[in-house]
Parts: sequence; C-alpha cells; structure tokens
Amino acid sequence: MLNQKRLFIVSASVTAIIFVVIFLFSSMPYQQQDIKPLLRKLVDFSDHPLPEFTMTYNSQVVSTRAPYAFIEFALRKIGHSVGYFLLTLLCFLTLRLRKITHKKTLLISGIFAFVIAYLDEFHQTFIPGRTGQFIDVVVADGFGIMLAFIVISVFEPLYARNNKMLK
Repeated sequence: MLNQKRLFIVSASVTAIIFVVIFLFSSMPYQQQDIKPLLRKLVDFSDHPLPEFTMTYNSQVVSTRAPYAFIEFALRKIGHSVGYFLLTLLCFLTLRLRKITHKKTLLISGIFAFVIAYLDEFHQTFIPGRTGQFIDVVVADGFGIMLAFIVISVFEPLYARNNKMLK
C-alpha cells in the first residue's frame, strides 16, 4: 500500500497530466482536430437523418441540418466537460490527501479548475482556427466542474462512513 506522501505525489502527478493533456488539445489548430471527414467515412446520414434540432451557441447556429458539424460540436463540448470533471476531481482528491477541510478543498479545486479553464480559453485565441470563448468556461467546463462537485458530494460521505466502519 502506498504511504500518504507517495499517494500525494502520484495524485498530484496524475492531476498535472490531465492539465497537460487539456493544454495540448487546446494548442492544436482546428484543422488538426477536425473530425468531420472521419465522421463522414463512418456514418451516412442520408438514409437516417438526425432529428431536427437547432440552437444558437455564442452567436453561432448549431443544427442537425449539418449533422457532422453538429456531432463534432457535441463531442468537443463533451470533451471540455470530461476534461474539467477529471481536473476538478483529481485536484480535490490530491488536496484531501493534505488534510485540508472538505469545504476548503472544494473551493480551491473549483477556483483552480475555473482559472485553468479561463486561461485555456484565452490561450486558444492565439491558436490558428481556434476561438477562445468565455461561454465554454461557463457552460462546458463549468458543467464538468459542477458534475465533479456532485460526485464528490455523493461519494465522499459514503467513503468516510465506510472508512469509519472498517476501523
């Protein structure tokens, strides 16, 4: 079993890896991330079109009328949410190993994740074909952060209760 110090180092390292992965993805020009050609090869919507759906996201129309663009848009936002969910959760777990209180750890993890999300979107404004959008910080990244808070709020009390029973 890992001792507390080693566990902290491993947890902090995995958190740093997630941060680096987020940074690497946001450093890629859009042309390197465009998955529409791959989607066109994998899925043919001519016989089975997607249900009609149109929305506006940051003054841009997103619609199933352009199914490959719509799916790519959805996958990008899901990617944002998953990345920031993992970043927040791992940051929380790392800080909890330092015996910081639950409330402080949640606050620090949330602020850390939002700051990274904001800086990441700002960084994207310098990448060809990318646009840093604050709405991504609030909606997609914020969803991942809030989901991490929910998971933590549900599972940490269960973990604490089970740990007390095992002692």
